[in-house]
Amino acid sequence: MQPTIQCEAILSCPGVIRMEGLDEDALMDAMNTELAVDRISGGMKLENIGVVQCCRRQFVGVMFCRGEFRRPDACSMYMINNKGVIIGREVTKSEKEAMKDDPNIAWLSSTMAMFLDKVDSNDARFVISAMPFKPEGMPQGMEAVIYYPSVVTAKKLNELYGVDDENSTVSTILIGINGINAEPDMIAAPVGAAMGTSVIGGRIN
Repeated sequence: MQPTIQCEAILSCPGVIRMEGLDEDALMDAMNTELAVDRISGGMKLENIGVVQCCRRQFVGVMFCRGEFRRPDACSMYMINNKGVIIGREVTKSEKEAMKDDPNIAWLSSTMAMFLDKVDSNDARFVISAMPFKPEGMPQGMEAVIYYPSVVTAKKLNELYGVDDENSTVSTILIGINGINAEPDMIAAPVGAAMGTSVIGGRIN
């Protein structure tokens, strides 16, 4: 018997094509591939807590989505110094207009802001976080996070599940869910519960 997740709210989101549960091998390969990247271009340290936050949920899966899928309006990238102070972060769409002319901000990219009054001589690192995912109609007590993996991991998952994305029109997104509808003794933790499951008719069986 496999845990059953009521996932109609996720599958009915615009742009979601399908969702598959990761088996243990695929899950660990995704985690190891993501965690192996510990530097970004320029040499700054990179700490990836997002893939860990996602893969430690009761259910871990992958969503394949078209362009109309709406990325959550949430921050997933931070710059943090070695004292734990946030000196910069990703700016969401809803924040950008209010922040665009702030004299205390140096724009590292169109979506990444550095706060000048927080910058000092301490070393800093980039930290990637998962994003909360709350589609309309999510059952009470069930909560999810999503994480956008690297191109390498996305290609591996596409190949594993037979997704043809030669024209780069599909987004491959990891999803971790807690609060699944399962018997307590069927829930393994922390990594890899509900392994080897797939979506059939709005449910993961």
